[in-house]
Amino acid sequence: MIKFEKDIIIHATREKVWEAIVDEKHYQEWTTHFFEGSYYRGSWNEGSDIRFLTRDPEGKESGMFSTIVLSEYPTHILIKHLGMVTDNHVDTTSEIAREWTPSYEEYFIEKVEPNLSRFRVVAELPERYQQEILDSWDLALSALKSIAERNERIPQFPKLT
Repeated sequence: MIKFEKDIIIHATREKVWEAIVDEKHYQEWTTHFFEGSYYRGSWNEGSDIRFLTRDPEGKESGMFSTIVLSEYPTHILIKHLGMVTDNHVDTTSEIAREWTPSYEEYFIEKVEPNLSRFRVVAELPERYQQEILDSWDLALSALKSIAERNERIPQFPKLT
């Protein structure tokens, strides 16, 4: 396993960045750069199991089986990947599962200014997938920035009395 770190400045509050990460619709949008049709099943709550999934051409779910180790709104998420989902079943013993697990993926959302945040990911991955995953993260970070900034720019109109 190798460890990497990437970050991006986002013109949005930490709360908006958090929402862009965990909201189901937004998650599907920014993670499409890893696997088209990505989605999750489960909860982002601390201690919860979560599956990061896509469907193969035959319609079977595949992806990662994980647990949320820490979920500290709106600043920190720590994910521990425990196994692979293959053919709709959790696999912890195959060669590919042992290659990827256990591994960690950690998100930090830091306040830089009132409406400016830094999103940082620190994660582990097998060395042979390094370039592919790092390239995907570059695209995903750009998409995440766009989502959070787009949502931040929704005009707030004063209430009429």
